[in-house]
Amino acid sequence: MQDAVTNPTHAALPPSLPDSLEIPGYELLEELGAGGYGTVYRALQRSTGTVVAIKVVKLQVGSQRVARFHRETKLCASLHHPHIVQLLDKGEQGACVYGVFEYVPGETLTSLIRRKGSLTATETGHLMAEVLDALDCAHSAGIVHRDLKPDNVMVTFTGAVPHAKVLDFGIGTVIPTNRGVEFPTLTMTDEALGTPAYSAPEQLRGEPPGVKSDLYAWGLMFIECLTGAPAIRGASAAEILHQQLSPQEIQLPAEIAAHPVASVLRQALRKKAADRSDSAAALLAELGRLRLDDLVGVLRSAKQAQDEALAQTVITTRGFSEKRQLTVLCCSVSVWPDAGADDDSADDALPSDIEKLELLQRNELALFAESATRRGGLLAGTLGDRMIVLFGYPHASDTDARQAGKTALELIALSRQRSAAIEQEHGVHLGIRMGMHTGMAVVAAGEIPSGHAVNVAVRLEGVADTGTLLASESSHRLLSRHARFDKAGTVTLPGQSGGIQTYRLGAEEQAPLSDESADQALHKACIGREPELVQLRSTWEQARQGQGSAVWIRGEPGIGKSCLADVLREQVAKEGLQTVIAQCQPENQNNALTPFLALLRQWLDAAPDAASPDARRERLREALHAAGCDGEAVLPIFCAWLSLPLGDRAPSQMSPPMQKALLLQSTAQWLLHMAETSPLLLLLEDVHWADPTTIEFVEQLIAQLPQRRVLLVLTARPEWAKPDAMQAECIEVRRLEDTQAAELARQALAPRVVAPQVIDNVVARTDGVPLFIQEMARMMLDAYLVEKDGVWVFKDTAQPAAIPVTLRDSLVSRFDRLGPVKGLLQLAATIGRQFEAELLCACSGKTAETMDKDMAVLLDAGLVAPAGLPGAFIFRHALIRDTAYESMLVAQRRQLHRNVAQTLMDSQPQHVASEPGSVAQHWADAGEHAQAVALAVRQLRITQHRSLNDETISYAQHIDGWMAHLDGNAQREARLDVNSYVTQAMMNKYGWAHAQVVDRIALSQELLSDEVPREKQVQHLWTLITFHHVASNRAEVQQLSNRLLDHATQQQDQGVFVAAQTYLGLAHYSDGYFERAEQSLSDAIEGYSPEAHAHHAADFGFDTRVWATTGRALVRWFAGHDAAARTDATNAVRWAREMSHIPSLSMALLYQSLGHQARNDKARALVSTGELLGITQRYGLPAFQGYAEIIRCWATGDVDSIAQADGWIQALWGMGCRYCQTYYRAFAADTLAANGRWDEALARIDESLRLTDELKEGLYRSELHLQRARYLQAAGGDREAVAACFAKAAEVAREGDKHRTEYEALAALQALADSAAPDVAARLKDLAALRPELPARMSVHAPISS
Repeated sequence: MQDAVTNPTHAALPPSLPDSLEIPGYELLEELGAGGYGTVYRALQRSTGTVVAIKVVKLQVGSQRVARFHRETKLCASLHHPHIVQLLDKGEQGACVYGVFEYVPGETLTSLIRRKGSLTATETGHLMAEVLDALDCAHSAGIVHRDLKPDNVMVTFTGAVPHAKVLDFGIGTVIPTNRGVEFPTLTMTDEALGTPAYSAPEQLRGEPPGVKSDLYAWGLMFIECLTGAPAIRGASAAEILHQQLSPQEIQLPAEIAAHPVASVLRQALRKKAADRSDSAAALLAELGRLRLDDLVGVLRSAKQAQDEALAQTVITTRGFSEKRQLTVLCCSVSVWPDAGADDDSADDALPSDIEKLELLQRNELALFAESATRRGGLLAGTLGDRMIVLFGYPHASDTDARQAGKTALELIALSRQRSAAIEQEHGVHLGIRMGMHTGMAVVAAGEIPSGHAVNVAVRLEGVADTGTLLASESSHRLLSRHARFDKAGTVTLPGQSGGIQTYRLGAEEQAPLSDESADQALHKACIGREPELVQLRSTWEQARQGQGSAVWIRGEPGIGKSCLADVLREQVAKEGLQTVIAQCQPENQNNALTPFLALLRQWLDAAPDAASPDARRERLREALHAAGCDGEAVLPIFCAWLSLPLGDRAPSQMSPPMQKALLLQSTAQWLLHMAETSPLLLLLEDVHWADPTTIEFVEQLIAQLPQRRVLLVLTARPEWAKPDAMQAECIEVRRLEDTQAAELARQALAPRVVAPQVIDNVVARTDGVPLFIQEMARMMLDAYLVEKDGVWVFKDTAQPAAIPVTLRDSLVSRFDRLGPVKGLLQLAATIGRQFEAELLCACSGKTAETMDKDMAVLLDAGLVAPAGLPGAFIFRHALIRDTAYESMLVAQRRQLHRNVAQTLMDSQPQHVASEPGSVAQHWADAGEHAQAVALAVRQLRITQHRSLNDETISYAQHIDGWMAHLDGNAQREARLDVNSYVTQAMMNKYGWAHAQVVDRIALSQELLSDEVPREKQVQHLWTLITFHHVASNRAEVQQLSNRLLDHATQQQDQGVFVAAQTYLGLAHYSDGYFERAEQSLSDAIEGYSPEAHAHHAADFGFDTRVWATTGRALVRWFAGHDAAARTDATNAVRWAREMSHIPSLSMALLYQSLGHQARNDKARALVSTGELLGITQRYGLPAFQGYAEIIRCWATGDVDSIAQADGWIQALWGMGCRYCQTYYRAFAADTLAANGRWDEALARIDESLRLTDELKEGLYRSELHLQRARYLQAAGGDREAVAACFAKAAEVAREGDKHRTEYEALAALQALADSAAPDVAARLKDLAALRPELPARMSVHAPISS
């Protein structure tokens, strides 16, 4: 039993109790809890051995309070009720009073709610009935609790049945005011006790609490039990007090608003005490007649209950909050005496004069306030001589600013009249000053808006001259057509460096602009678009004749792009031909090929015989086969992208780039196949929201359209830049002329005959934007037109004041008419442009039946439309969705995004797995960046695995800001993960060591530390090693490879061991130590498991077995194992082909080509490099292309190709690819030598040798010395110099265990000397024994002669 003080409005600190407190007859055992006003102990009554609870309160007042305490606790002691904690004893001890209560094992109601989240309706009714019964007992005895709250209700259990016991009757009477800093201005009498979040308004006003005060608190507790959250809550005490003292009644949860229990709660929760139920007994009787078990299933969880209170602002918690445009008029009405009055007489008359002036001023202010509100203004309040009048709240209209201007003119005129009258009657002066501003404000039903817009108007009033009005730029812009203004000066605002331009209102109203009437009717389906339609129809006719093409319809939102496309689509349908429509959406801008995959899903789902996933897969297989695709090869790819089951098929073993390429190719074949039987119109809407892969696909598709009977129509906003390579004719759509706009308005209102004034009104306010015109016409028809004598006119003689001037206001007005369904529309807008009713239902907590009814309301309102598949909907226009979304406060949006994200995580795990980026966006918009980043990294893995390099880079930029919200190591690890995928993408796109890759590598090295978990360091270490390997940073490669090996050892991870040994072997090879290289590479190959380590290709960018094997092929060749080298090279290519992993296959083909070059096999080198260049052209691998081109130039043997090879060498160097430049640069020397250009050949060799020293790269040093010796010999060089070069080649080769090169160098040295030196002959004999094939196969690179 404890006083658990948890409400944030408790500001008082626990009072200081005596250090050694002793209560006669009792032994204090332990402290149970301490609150703002006292401490509760578990104690032992010495005389009986009974365990009791003692609450001790330190008094801060005199003996009168003590006497009252004894009097009231005597009454409480007489309360014997099963649901009241029994007061057993009481007394005084020093400066404290104490009450002894029965000890109740259990927990407070607060604790129970926190533990369970919320209670069922049945549990709530049961407990709250017991509380009411206890209150009835106490009230009958004349005792009011004063501080009823969940902390003061104990819950104990009899078996599984909970029971309530109310505690602290009587103790509350001595709780001191002790307001603390949270309530510095709130006056509370000794009787006005309690916790603000549960106190009745009259208590907070300082009135004595009564029976009805307890009933109010009971009602708040009932709501809290049902929802799991306090009914009154806020970020500060002031906010809670504001809610309690506001005249707005307590908002009940929507799910119980129509239930009979709502009537009981309303009776308890009326803000006016006189309107509440008379007694606890009456409420208990009504509650007993109710059935609460039928609320099970419609009540929401605690989380959903919190979602109901989405609209929390600094002021209060409201049922609904939003942003609106307001025009604020601030007016001061001042009265002052004549400045020339006699000073002496003024001193004598001062008190009475002030009284008369104040009374006169109040009367005049009331008169002006009445005038100010005649035109729909809302009097927000008065202070001193100033009043605030709001236009545009609580209902918006297109005339808000104009009505404010007219009101200001009327107030100026009134001030002149009243000034003359009171000067004549009272001998004093009257003057007014006004300020006006139009701006956005946060508003809520039942609350008075305040904030920046009001502050600006007050500031302008403060600097205005007497008898004038100063308007801001925004108000002037809205009023300039209706009133005359003079430009005034600028006014500075607090906290702003620059001033705002102001305008002074003239004394007379400006005549309104004349209306223009339509003089010509256009009866086309798409008004005013005849030239554009002619162009569209012409291209369609050409497509029908087999001259397919693409057109691009460009225009601003709402301008009619879709209208043009729809007219053409209707024409195509009338011709009996087919149209296919794909839609780009903003939430899918990072999801590859979404429009066309969605189109394919829709096509599959539409088949009557495709009810099951397996049936849809078979239909897909048949369609692909019919389109000429290799169905068996591409079907697993489509299944993976469409989340269809594979059945008995195995997943595709192709590399992600190849899968993507086949996917795009097959999708295009599927679409183009439709045109084989009849011409096809293909519409792609809102291309400005297309993902990069969709753009790539469209480019490929357009390239295939010539000679096809297909017209592709794209629609896009002006901000979209069409790629240069995309061949599409542009159709520019501009705003309508007034006559065209008038005809469109008539058509929107047809078949009704509408008065010209109505049409003119629409035209004047829509600025030629068709969507604006249609929405305005619809809104007027809904609310402001009436039929008279067969003609639709305005309901009132004056044009309606509530006609919005912009589409936003028009839509907001339509949203307001939705009633409670408005919240559902905003929830749908949070999900996205397109949404499913199932997800919307799950997020809203509504039943399916309720959801169907609410969706019918939205459909009837024309705000949403079916999206093709059952249960799928789309906002009728993107602007409708945007307006619904932006009308919410940021806090509301975050809560709704959190709701959507969590619902997707809980109910659609497959969606989360296949499209984690869409869920990540919801988490990010909810402000939950840790969850967002985790899913975003998963999205990056998907895009990079599919070789979507552009998408990877773009998406990483998109989520960069999210990571900034993470702390410490979490941010470090996230940035490391993201950077790793971006580095891989950039390596593929730009080359392994491009400048942008260098920056990314530097970032990885900065982020990679021992604080990062070891299991996460492996992939990042591999990326770092790859970079340094290609950049030929030999020391870094050795260091990082050993670090990777250390990871493998510590983790006992065979896969990491294979990766480490692969790079160690390549490092030894690069350094020129071939025996070590062969050992490490062999260890990697032997340790590799095709099943366990198949993921290496995806994680590391290359398959480790392929790379280790193809590297060992070169090592073995130079070591003298020709047959084994050929076998390795063949196996590496074969394994890479089987994996269909493009980077691995490219590496295997490159190393195989190097083997052909080493054997001087130019024919085979041309074949292998030809295949490699085909791959690079298809997949865009610039580094592989450069290396392959250099080998190809060598294989041609053409001296003219040397310049091209040099260009590629420089291009690779520019990419940062310095690795093996010592090798590749020497190829041209071979070509030059073959053509007798010895000096140039030797210069090339010398340059390569110099580079080996610079890069510390030893893999080809011995071969360079061998080539140099041969070229010198062939050129007739000095015999000793030639011999020295052969000797150097043999020496370096022997150091690196390159037996083939050593043998060739020594054999040439022996031939040069005409007689074998003993040591040379002996070494040759040893090498022949070690490598028997060497004597049988003399040097491939025989001395060259011209």
